[in-house]
Amino acid sequence: MRTIIFWISVIGLVVFLNYYTMDEKPSKQSENQQSGQTLSNIDSLNSSKIIAKYNADINWDTLSFTYQIQEKYLNKYSTLMAIKANGVDIIKLDSSYYLKISKQNSLLNDKEAPFKQIILFLKISKNQLYDLSDNINLLNEIELIEENGCFIFKLDSISSYDIKLLDEENINATFLVDGKKGVPILKGSLIDYHLYEKSK
Repeated sequence: MRTIIFWISVIGLVVFLNYYTMDEKPSKQSENQQSGQTLSNIDSLNSSKIIAKYNADINWDTLSFTYQIQEKYLNKYSTLMAIKANGVDIIKLDSSYYLKISKQNSLLNDKEAPFKQIILFLKISKNQLYDLSDNINLLNEIELIEENGCFIFKLDSISSYDIKLLDEENINATFLVDGKKGVPILKGSLIDYHLYEKSK
């Protein structure tokens, strides 16, 4: 009789522990999901705030042709521009520093996007250089679809290059780029930015 009671107790304990741990796992998983969603919501809210603060245009990349961007934004009184993209490098030209930013649209997700890739070189101040160097995890060129910040900038010049001229040696790295259209290369000055928490 004692043996039966012992085994019933053991089985009861195993069932209880198994049920308890199964109940715990989803809650931890949902906590992680909620945490990720909260960060994403915070980044989205902060991006909206910085765009509103400068009254910057976030939809400029929906224009169909490079010349339209040039005519609309290359004048003395043009509005500032905003882009949610990723910083991939900080470079030095002469005595100035530039943040290289790249935005790439997936052919599957953004069939209507006129440009599959846009590259920006934005001049940064010494203070911005130190802050960006300390706080941004620059992404690899392979991870172009990821975003690590929202950037506000003033356009100084724009040109367009054929993707084949940009990347003849490593054609596999540009498999998401639409080869029928040039890649707009924008140069300007970085005015302000919000770095995403997940990218710091």
